[in-house]
Amino acid sequence: MKFAPIVLRVLLAMPLIIFGLNKFVGFMEMPLPDEGSMAATFMMTMYGTYLAKFVALGEIVGGLMLLMKKTSALGAIIVMPILLNILAFHLFVDGEMSGIGMGVMLVVFDAAILYFNRERLLPILGDNGAA
Repeated sequence: MKFAPIVLRVLLAMPLIIFGLNKFVGFMEMPLPDEGSMAATFMMTMYGTYLAKFVALGEIVGGLMLLMKKTSALGAIIVMPILLNILAFHLFVDGEMSGIGMGVMLVVFDAAILYFNRERLLPILGDNGAA
């Protein structure tokens, strides 16, 4: 069972790093939602501000932290809001819900990584085992 956290960390980190870098470099063409849809309006608004680059930076930094065992718990914490936003976008904004499977999978992977690191995270929450 020791290989499961490693596999999950790599499977979560790779799309985050790749899609984060793509927001800066643009080496992949991303499919756009239907013009005039709420999803297209949201995406155009986000890419018209600093927010897309800020999210991309969080994806890259969090993804790199996930690849290293020592920083994987912090990386999972950093990317959780980004992943929840991806999931919420596909649930509530994207009418076709085309990426809902990927959003659910990434959130589940991140939750599993946090679970595997629970001993390291419980002291942060104030639960040190003392009753």
